[in-house]
Amino acid sequence: MHELSLAQRIVEIVHESIGRHAPQTVRTISLEIGELANVHVDSLTFAFEALVEGTNLQTASLQITSVRVQVLCKSCGTFSTVDGVTFECPRCGSTTLDVRRGRELDITSIEIDDYTEVNHGNSDR
Repeated sequence: MHELSLAQRIVEIVHESIGRHAPQTVRTISLEIGELANVHVDSLTFAFEALVEGTNLQTASLQITSVRVQVLCKSCGTFSTVDGVTFECPRCGSTTLDVRRGRELDITSIEIDDYTEVNHGNSDR
């Protein structure tokens, strides 16, 4: 199940972005996952939730947007969205297509709660 390694990498990236010891609470991690990325969303969510249990990310939720397959026809230059397993230009019928979107797995945003910095006895009074 490669979703576990994907979830591990998402956790690593979030920690790198907010800092491992930062007192922020992550609310939402937004992802874009292409239809051709071969990611089972339920398995990814399950793996993520298992990995973050008991950590500063345990209250975080994944917000996942599916990205449709978009192609550029090399024959006629038409840019289009394709459905199904047969990739064919809707304008000229060519199957000589360049996939432009639909393979990605991107973290698009990390939503955190604001926090107040706490002074631990280092006052300049």
